[in-house]
Order: sequence, then structure tokens, then C-alpha cells
Amino acid sequence: MMIGILITELLTALILFGIGMYFYKSKETDRNILFLTGNYSGLDAHKICRVTGKRFMIWAIPFLLGAVIDFFDSAMSIKITLALFGVLFLFHLFDMNINKNKKYK
Repeated sequence: MMIGILITELLTALILFGIGMYFYKSKETDRNILFLTGNYSGLDAHKICRVTGKRFMIWAIPFLLGAVIDFFDSAMSIKITLALFGVLFLFHLFDMNINKNKKYK
């Protein structure tokens, strides 16, 4: 069971990091921003792609940390990973909703 959780955490970290790099280094920001927000009228597409790409890469960190903790206690690693990821994800949601028109124009 521990090896399955370890592999899942590492794959999730790899996928999040890969998506983050894609958005961060993207040249076609208008198409990507449409995928991220659904509506990009009046927003700086390049800035949103860079910020979101960085956040996706940061979201991979809790899963890597969970993979390390998995060697000691697999149940605790899942709880810590999901708690950290949840906090980071909620920060992203609040930032994009509250500061969308202030920071990203």
C-alpha cells in the first residue's frame, strides 16, 4: 500500500510541475488563459500564465514532501499533503477572484 501511495504522490507532483512549466514558458498565452479562466477580456494573459505556472509548480512541493513522509507514516503523509495542497489551492482561488481586476490587468 505504501508503494502505491508513494508512486501516486510522485506522479501527481510530476504532472503538476509539468503543467506549471508549460504555462510558465508558454508563448500562446491567449489560448492558455482561455483554458484557465474561461474569459480573458481585459486581463494580461502573459502575467496570468506566469503566475499560474509558478503556482502549479509550487503545488507539486506538498506531494514531494508527502512522498518523503510516506517512508515513515503513509496515513500521515496523505493528511499533510492534502492539507498543504488545500491551503495553497484556496489561496489561489481567493487571489484570482478577489484580485483579478487589480493585479492581472
